[in-house]
This record gives sequence, structure tokens and C-alpha cells, in this order.
Amino acid sequence: SGLFRELQRTQGLLAGIAQAMQRQKMIVAAVVGSTVLVVASVVLCWDWLKRSLGKGGAELVSEGIQSEALQGSAAAFSQQLAKEILSNEEVRKSAGDWVLALATDQEAGLQ
Repeated sequence: SGLFRELQRTQGLLAGIAQAMQRQKMIVAAVVGSTVLVVASVVLCWDWLKRSLGKGGAELVSEGIQSEALQGSAAAFSQQLAKEILSNEEVRKSAGDWVLALATDQEAGLQ
């Protein structure tokens, strides 16, 4: 009986650790996905940005991208976005599916 209780307690601890690891994976996936989306958008639209904003505007955007303060703001935004995504079960599942599909597509492209 004591051994059974100890096994149950250990199982509960392992389940808690597994849940915490899953949450961390989801947070990392959401942050990475958000960052990739922002960077990809800038890269894909770079020529358009240069034409639309002119040389001065493009230099300003370039400096902004390299700014540590803005990178910190982007990281804070990504963390807040991850919290909001993870607080809604349906959105969390959709985001996880999207990141998994993106990773699978990238892996397939490497092969």
C-alpha cells in the first residue's frame, strides 16, 4: 500500500513535469513562430518598403531592426502574444498545429 502510494505520487510528479515541459514547448513555439512571421514579413516586403519609404525611410527601418531596445520590445510583445495564445485552448491548438506544419514543411524542404 505504501509502495502503491509512492508510485502514484511519482506518477503525479512526472505528469506535472510533462505538462510543464509541454507548456514551455508551446511558449517557445509561439515566440519562435511570431518572430519568424515578423522577420519573414520584413524580408518579403523589403523591396516594397525601400520603394515606398525611399532611401531615408529604408535606413530608418534598418536601424530600427538592429535596435536592441526594439528587439527587447519585440521579445516582450512575443511573450505577451504567447501568453494570450496559451490562455485560449482552441487558439493554442491552432497555433501548435500551424507551427508543427511550418516545421514539417521546412524539414521536408531540407531533404
